[in-house]
Amino acid sequence: GINASERNDGPAEGQKVAYKMFGSSIFRGVITNVDDKNGAIGSGSYVIRLTDGTNIEMNTAEVEKAKQLFEAEVTKLVEEANMPRIDASSIDILTAVDPTTHSVTRRPVLTEGEDK
Repeated sequence: GINASERNDGPAEGQKVAYKMFGSSIFRGVITNVDDKNGAIGSGSYVIRLTDGTNIEMNTAEVEKAKQLFEAEVTKLVEEANMPRIDASSIDILTAVDPTTHSVTRRPVLTEGEDK
């Protein structure tokens, strides 16, 4: 088969994605594992590690949609919030410490606004 560095038509390890969960929360993640079924385009399965630490499995269509969602969210932040692209495309895990309990609360990186 053709390795991922020689083809740019399919998802590959290290690519960033976004995944909508719980209705409106958008979690970012990265492709950590690719099983491309011997190079057959469109037949792969992928493991995605989200910023909250969750691992989920996706098929090719789901990963393509997740890559598009990630790019759409980055574009929204750059164009509407004037955020530098390097910051808008970050997948660093953001945590907030609750001062009353001193416990760490994981939060989604992006939540979808009510107005589009």
